[in-house]
Amino acid sequence: MKNSECECRCLNEVIYEMFKKSPNAVILSDKNGDILLKNNTFNTLFKGNPSNIFKALNINSKQVISELKIKGEYVIEKISLLLNDCTYYFKANFYFICLKEKEYIALILNNITEPILMAKKIEDDEAMLKKIFNGIEDMIFMTDLECKVTYYSASVSRILGYDSKELIGTNLQSIVHPEDLDEAKKKFYSYLNGEPIIDNVNYRLLSKNGEYIWVSFSHISFIEEKGKKNRTIIILREIAERLRLQMEWERLSKELEYEKLKSEFISKVSHELRTPLNVIYGIVQLLEIFRKNDATFIENYDKFYPVLKQNMYRLLRLTNNIIDLTSIDAGCMGLNLENVNIVSLIEDICTSANNYFNDKNIKIIYNPHFEEKYIACDVEKIEKIILNILSNAIKFSKKDKKIFVEVSEEEDNILIIIKDNGIGIPDELQKVIFDRFKQADFSFTRKNEGSGIGLSIAQEFVKMHGGEITLNSKEGEGSEFIVRLPKNYIQDEVAATKIVNKNHLETVNIEFSDIQ
Repeated sequence: MKNSECECRCLNEVIYEMFKKSPNAVILSDKNGDILLKNNTFNTLFKGNPSNIFKALNINSKQVISELKIKGEYVIEKISLLLNDCTYYFKANFYFICLKEKEYIALILNNITEPILMAKKIEDDEAMLKKIFNGIEDMIFMTDLECKVTYYSASVSRILGYDSKELIGTNLQSIVHPEDLDEAKKKFYSYLNGEPIIDNVNYRLLSKNGEYIWVSFSHISFIEEKGKKNRTIIILREIAERLRLQMEWERLSKELEYEKLKSEFISKVSHELRTPLNVIYGIVQLLEIFRKNDATFIENYDKFYPVLKQNMYRLLRLTNNIIDLTSIDAGCMGLNLENVNIVSLIEDICTSANNYFNDKNIKIIYNPHFEEKYIACDVEKIEKIILNILSNAIKFSKKDKKIFVEVSEEEDNILIIIKDNGIGIPDELQKVIFDRFKQADFSFTRKNEGSGIGLSIAQEFVKMHGGEITLNSKEGEGSEFIVRLPKNYIQDEVAATKIVNKNHLETVNIEFSDIQ
């Protein structure tokens, strides 16, 4: 029995020492709150030696006592007190204790001043940060790690039209354009996992009125607490105006380029017109001198007639091209469709071309893959398409010129393939070879003349048929032009199948007039 009493006494002494030295303020009072026992921490904080805990804490004693009688304990999460000219914050834990049929109240005050002040500082910093954010033109979002919006700047409301709290709790990804969403997710989670991210990626965000606004993803960073990421700051920049200016710049650049090309074209046309006109004018002057002598006139006429005629053809070709180009631009150019055997048509054109080059070192080799295939086409335009491509091939072919022409087919198209063994076309020029006024050799010192619009007109005529023209070329190894024409066929009587007996030689004379 004595041992038990001794152990109890020792335990009480230990408990009392813990009570006195606890870092928390600990008080024992009667049921009315009058203080019976208090520890050193309480004495340090409460210099005035208060006698009642309820008065010391400035709280309603009835509410506390009522709760204690029901639950046996009562907690006040935050109490602020002015002690020693400083504001302190405490968490108060009240407990109801019965000892030897007497009722007591135990109070533990946990000093939470430091975390409260730290949280307040963070709130103040965030409030100041938000004020700064609201003054920035760029849109700023704060999100959690699931990309749910916790804050956004005033510029978001201004640009996207959402109210100041309308997007709070919404996943930011929900307003990203569906076509941009996968890329946006990839970038967000890549950066979340510590991978580098490329800035200035463009996305579209849904505005309140249902329109999508182009923005540039310019920055993302993380807010960390205790070494752990818990929020993100995402900065987006509206680029609608930038895109508008960019498009305007591109438009102006195209206009300037077009004006430059037009100027070059006018210069080329002036040169092209002046050369044959000077030749014709010179011949006319000579014939004027010889006209009084019939024999001399006839002799010189026979001598100059071929040159006179070729230069007339050159003028006619240039005039025809300008008229065609103007008609295409004005939308006045139409098709005179007939059902024609395309194999025979191409053969006749190649034969006429070979006849033209009979005394020159040029040979066009024709190789159809079948004997007959009827399609609806405009004979005159097909003629000009083929002759323009042949003209280009011949101008830029090497010595012992051989041009290969094939006719084959795909499932829905007739293919006309024209190959040469010429100088080829550099990669950078292949992109513009069908543009107006472009030519592989841009200088006036080239061996063959030309305004540079023949292939452009050929392409337009192919498009009018619903087809396309493509180019395969390697510099120094020649070029291959492929014309695809759809296998269309007209059933009405007006466009009945015809056998073309046209003499192509006159057109050949005109189209090849600038080949020397």
